[in-house]
Amino acid sequence: MPLSDELKNILDRIEARSYTEADLTTLRQLLSTPSNLVIEQLKSEYNINIEQARGFHIGDIYITSDTEVIQAVVQDDQERLDRLKKLQEKSRASCIARFRIAVASRERAIALADDQSLGIPPKSLNLEPGNVSVLTGELGIGKTLIAQRLFQQGVTRAIDEPNAPIPIYLESGEWQNNSSLEKIVNTAATGLGRPEFQGATVFLDGLDEVGATVATQILKEAYELVEIWPNTALLITSRPIRCLDDLVEKKEKISVLPLSEQQVHELIEKVLGQKIWQGDIRPITQQ
Repeated sequence: MPLSDELKNILDRIEARSYTEADLTTLRQLLSTPSNLVIEQLKSEYNINIEQARGFHIGDIYITSDTEVIQAVVQDDQERLDRLKKLQEKSRASCIARFRIAVASRERAIALADDQSLGIPPKSLNLEPGNVSVLTGELGIGKTLIAQRLFQQGVTRAIDEPNAPIPIYLESGEWQNNSSLEKIVNTAATGLGRPEFQGATVFLDGLDEVGATVATQILKEAYELVEIWPNTALLITSRPIRCLDDLVEKKEKISVLPLSEQQVHELIEKVLGQKIWQGDIRPITQQ
């Protein structure tokens, strides 16, 4: 007796790890059907004795004929979600900490960190799979905030879509330990999925802080990584350094431009938490 289309589609999504909570709820209901029709269908499809084996494999996921062990699937996904939410919290905390340097008030720092109008990525920035992009600009111009905003978007997508590329954020100190970039990213992705299959969006912050030799090697490995892993893109932040001119195509380098006078005015108002006359800051912006 063949599987129903509904059940087959659910199992296909589970195997691809693109299932939803609704799929798991439906599967529990189907497996608890009093007529045992679904159990008979599974026996036929997987050629097993469910009463003895008590379950079957869908790819690398094990599902049993009672609803209790199906929770193992939910548990696995819940651990992934918990880890993603911790990454989300850490990224927000990092943004708050950076703003605390500029403002005395913790409340203002939190408001600035949560203000999505700050740190908007340049329109020319392309994080499509297969791309390595380098965000360049002088110290304090906002490269890290832009990278954090994009990382936060990637985390939100991964929470909503189990099969989305895995978001990975690495600061310079995390990739100076003589390990390959692939190994470092794989370690960072532990518990989040399998980047070699579903891909990753990797953010490397501070290429200019590691020295020319390491920076050159990281760039080389970044280009290799987007070739060997599907659905993978990298964004690197850096102040202008020589190896970028030697190794990175012009279209892959995106400059973060200084703020306009109007943007400076708006930012200062947000930092101070009050309106100011634009004439009061013109001498500063014209220096």
